[in-house]
Amino acid sequence: MFDGVSSPVTQTFGLGLFEPATAEVLDGIERFFRDRQAPVFHEVSPLAGLALVTSLNERGYEPVELTSVMYRPIRSLIEKHQPSNEQIQVRPVGSDEGDVLSQTIVKGWSDFPEYIDYLQDMTPVWTNRKGGVSFLAELEGRPIAAGMLSLAGACTIPE
Repeated sequence: MFDGVSSPVTQTFGLGLFEPATAEVLDGIERFFRDRQAPVFHEVSPLAGLALVTSLNERGYEPVELTSVMYRPIRSLIEKHQPSNEQIQVRPVGSDEGDVLSQTIVKGWSDFPEYIDYLQDMTPVWTNRKGGVSFLAELEGRPIAAGMLSLAGACTIPE
């Protein structure tokens, strides 16, 4: 995905899951990003296998994390609608609520203090992104979770 040179979502997704990440495939991907003066980042699933991680290491990449995206079909849940918790309200974040969103995100990711500065720096980017929508979930008016569309991020405050 290419979303601009400095976008946090300019990277590969699903590398090695749908076709082998051969040297030729990696050469093409690297050429694509470098032709656009963008850094080359790969989001890698552990399901792609250790051979891919080894190959990336041999090309000079250093792993930060392995990412798994899971989903489950919800049609049956929709058909068997469960009553929702009326005390929890979800709403879009207002343009003047960047600080509230940032604080909620930081609390939601508090198990990873090494990311606090990054999360605080990126919240204005996420909230001002064209076409992006951020949400807060509130319990009795107090933020308890945050999520964003078009960036695929979410968190819930542990307590």
